[in-house]
Amino acid sequence: MRYARVAALDPSGAMRPGWPIEFVRGDVRGILPREDGSVAILACVPPIADGAAEACHLHLLAADGGERPGWPVEEPTATVCVPPLAGPGDSVYLICSGVGERTTLRVIALDPTGTPRQGSPAMFETSVYVPFSPHIASDGTLYFVTQTAEQVVQVHALNAALEERGGWPFVGAGAHSEAYRDVGYVLGPNGTPYIWWYDGNGEPGICVKADRTVIAAVGSDGRALAGWPRTVAGVAVPPVVAADGTVYVASAPGGESTTGAVSIVAISPSGQTKAGWPRTAPSLSGYCPELDLRLAITPDGRAVLMQNTRTATNDQQGVIVVLDAAGAAQSGWLVPGMALGTGCTGCTPGSPPLAPLFAQDGTAYVLMGQGEGAPSTQVIAFDRQGRVLTGWPHLISATGLMHAGIFLGRDERLYVILETQPDGGYEQSTATLRLYVLGTDGRPVTG
Repeated sequence: MRYARVAALDPSGAMRPGWPIEFVRGDVRGILPREDGSVAILACVPPIADGAAEACHLHLLAADGGERPGWPVEEPTATVCVPPLAGPGDSVYLICSGVGERTTLRVIALDPTGTPRQGSPAMFETSVYVPFSPHIASDGTLYFVTQTAEQVVQVHALNAALEERGGWPFVGAGAHSEAYRDVGYVLGPNGTPYIWWYDGNGEPGICVKADRTVIAAVGSDGRALAGWPRTVAGVAVPPVVAADGTVYVASAPGGESTTGAVSIVAISPSGQTKAGWPRTAPSLSGYCPELDLRLAITPDGRAVLMQNTRTATNDQQGVIVVLDAAGAAQSGWLVPGMALGTGCTGCTPGSPPLAPLFAQDGTAYVLMGQGEGAPSTQVIAFDRQGRVLTGWPHLISATGLMHAGIFLGRDERLYVILETQPDGGYEQSTATLRLYVLGTDGRPVTG
């Protein structure tokens, strides 16, 4: 019998009273810690047959592991649910695709007693089973993506009453998803959504092939802001937005048979290309950029490009390129002979490297060692100048590594989670989860 167990540990690593909690016959699909110390946990029972519904229950547990009154809330007709989201005020959002003659996206806002709030459920037809990219902006707006039967991709914006905001959904010209053309969005620091999509000459294949990528800054009325949209050649990876509103977009030729240098451009909030840009990163290549290239941003507004490249002996080698606000490449940031971690070993068709984690003092933590045949996982720490800090990298033996992740706690400790399956199997019953806690000096924390 499959079941899930959720543990709560105190800062010393000891189990908190009332934990762990077991969910019989279920898989945990998402955990949402809340400001009041409670935690929302989504647990689902997988369907018996393909296309059938799975029974999902959203729990709200107190700090001592006890179920809050009115919970759990059941969603019995779901095909896929995304992890719960913290809605406006003290609400929790449950977003699922439902079964039936037509796929329906259901959005439910729940109050602390588990009661659906006014407007729940909000329902939207979509031709895809998996809910696309739900996020909540700082003003409480819920954004998500649906696709019509004609494969037109649209971005929705709902207010706290789960009503579509005026002027929405947003549909970009040419924003169709056939032939691996897709659409996404990111939210800027001030809540502005930047919506991007691939357009032109799409062909089926493992890699995206498109002539160009379009990106638009969109206002609260669902219209592109003045100076937008902007177009860049080739296939872009998800853009990033700096604290001052500068938008960085990295792109390269797409498709399995096409390679080329990676280009990056910095765009001002008004939609103008900044002086000194675009720039190229000749040490990076454009093969399947959406699958193997990561664009990130440092706290002080520098662009970070990450990719695993092939050496002359066909081994994977991580490359990190950091560009300052003027587009000049920064020295340092050398990865000592290993691949950058993607979070998932053996994923198909592939995954870009994980973005760095940044501490308040600007220290960047990067996961490494998940290349083909890698015997271990390592975590490396760089200072603001890209120099490896004393005590790092920290090596962790990880035979049979399948998944890995790094997280920063409020106490600046670094948490490393590894899932290993030494027998090479894929059944959850064979997996072992391990949690490592590292201090800023790269040493394990004890107690």
